[in-house]
Amino acid sequence: MSGCILLRSISRIRVIYFDEIITMAGTVTEEIKIYDKVIMFYPTSHQYKLVVGEKKSDWQTIDSVSRICGIVDKSEALLIWASRLCSDYLLSLPVQKRTDEEVKVAVNKHREKKEEAANIGTLAHAWAEEYIKKGDISFPDDPQVVNAVNGFIDWTSQHDIEWVASERFVYSNKYNYVGICDAIAVIDGKRYLVDFKTSNRIRKLEYGMQTSAYVKAYVEET
Repeated sequence: MSGCILLRSISRIRVIYFDEIITMAGTVTEEIKIYDKVIMFYPTSHQYKLVVGEKKSDWQTIDSVSRICGIVDKSEALLIWASRLCSDYLLSLPVQKRTDEEVKVAVNKHREKKEEAANIGTLAHAWAEEYIKKGDISFPDDPQVVNAVNGFIDWTSQHDIEWVASERFVYSNKYNYVGICDAIAVIDGKRYLVDFKTSNRIRKLEYGMQTSAYVKAYVEET
C-alpha cells in the first residue's frame, strides 16, 4: 500500500473553536462552536448541521469538503480497475472452474478490494493521529498498515517537524462548508496544512480541490 502526504502552505495559526461530545436522544453527536454559530456533527452518518432555532427540523445541512469533491468524475479509472480485478481473478482459475458462481465472485472483487483499502487507510490515519498526539507508539499488526506507517515515518525522519494540531476541524463562514484536515504542522520552518493519503496514485484535481478548500476555510479564521 503506497501513499502520499499532501502539504498546503498557510500564513499563520490561530485556533478559535472548541467542541464537546454530547448525546441527543441516544445519538452521539459532536457540538462544534465557531464564530457565533453552533454546528452539530453526526459521526455515524458523517453529517454536519448548522443549528438554526430550537427545532431540529429547522437545522441546515452543511456540505463537507469530501462530499463536494465527490463531483470529480473518477468512473473511467474505477471501471478499468474493476474490470482488471475481475479478469485477473477469472484467469487465475483453471478453465473448468470458471463457473457462474466464480463469475459472481469475480464481478464483486472491486468491492472487496475497496473495503480492504478503506480499512487500511482508516487504520493508517488512526495510527498517524495517535503518533502526532503522543509521539513514539507501537506499530500496528497488519503488514499493509505497517507499510503505510513506514512511509509516514520515513517522511518525518527527513524533515524538522513541529506538530501543531491533529484532525483539525475547519469551517468556511463565507461559503458554508466544513472539513477536517489531518494535521497542521511547521515543517522545516514553514507552516503547512497536512493531509495523508494511502491511495496508489495522486489524484491531482480531487486532492488539489480538497486541500485548497481546507486552506481557504482555515485562512478565514485567521
